[in-house]
Amino acid sequence: MVRPSLENASDRRQTSKHRLLTDSLRGLNLENTRLGDFGTIQLCKYLVDHPRLSEINLAKNRITDVSASAIAEFVFNTYYLANLILHWNALT
Repeated sequence: MVRPSLENASDRRQTSKHRLLTDSLRGLNLENTRLGDFGTIQLCKYLVDHPRLSEINLAKNRITDVSASAIAEFVFNTYYLANLILHWNALT
């Protein structure tokens, strides 16, 4: 008989906690966190897996047009997003 290791059980609990958190996450405030373009692009790639977000604040993050296509793709693929705050960035 093979017994499951405690490490695997711990990993499963962590995965369950992560899934519960991300499934219930509705708003994200990242104002003035200096994401920049690279951070914004990475964030958009990650958030595609969390389509239930309804509000995201990315104000004051030094975001430029370099990030625009990643932001647009995320918005296009997110049904529930009602409010995306982008003021005080360098978007044109």
